Amino acid sequence: MSDEKYTILHKGKVLYKGLTQEEYFDIMEDLSIEYYQKGSPRPQNLETKIIRI
Repeated sequence: MSDEKYTILHKGKVLYKGLTQEEYFDIMEDLSIEYYQKGSPRPQNLETKIIRI
């Protein structure tokens, strides 16, 4: 089990917080599919912060 939590931000606004690594990967996959289908959110506007606990 990982001792890290992930936060995903879009243009500085928190979209998801306190994610496990598995949750993070699932959401990033969903966001990438959404980008290719709708053109948003653009990857350069996303930021990931990793918190070691």
